[in-house]
Amino acid sequence: MTTEATIIDQCHRLAKAVAPELGPFYIFGSVPPDVPRPEHSTGWANARQTCPLLKRFLLERGEWRGPAAQIVLDLERSDLEPLALFCHELAHCLPSATVADVETSDRAIQIATGWQELAARVSYETLTEFESHGDCTPWAGDHGDRFLRVLLHVVDRAYRAGFSFPLCEIAAGARYGLSAISAYSRALGDEPERLRNLTFAEIETVPAPEEFRALWTADMARYLGSSI
Repeated sequence: MTTEATIIDQCHRLAKAVAPELGPFYIFGSVPPDVPRPEHSTGWANARQTCPLLKRFLLERGEWRGPAAQIVLDLERSDLEPLALFCHELAHCLPSATVADVETSDRAIQIATGWQELAARVSYETLTEFESHGDCTPWAGDHGDRFLRVLLHVVDRAYRAGFSFPLCEIAAGARYGLSAISAYSRALGDEPERLRNLTFAEIETVPAPEEFRALWTADMARYLGSSI
């Protein structure tokens, strides 16, 4: 049985091979104590701002090294292949960006706990009910076309680096009310190979293939039409 430490080491090696520009980041193989655990989600990422709850946990353990992206994998509860789950969360951290620091006062912890509990409820709604909640769609929370494109580049680079996991294990596409991720992979074509030497920031400056954009447009039209 693969240990949590081994999985975390694999994740670090995968990230370095896929996106060396990301630099250091924090990864948790389980949800730290006192951090609300989303009932219907087994992973999340904080790519732009430090979570006060995670920072306090790291400070208490003497492992705080300054602001950096944070990825939490609830490996004990996840039924997904660990590296597939990690690729999903890694895609949320790309392109890399400066991560804002936060304080860990009692008030900051209280607010962060409230937001984390709210995020758990939103995840439940978006993942289990394919219907509109005001302006909320199943792919809300950055699971749309931009995310899918980045994710497919991450997966392609991981495969090229020798990592192995089924594409169908990636939680994306159909899980969020869209076409299957395999359909988006076909629509993206050979773009991951052609752009394999670019950073993820550089990739975003290149227009996505027409077939990929057409599939996204068709998915939005299908969903929005069925929600009226």
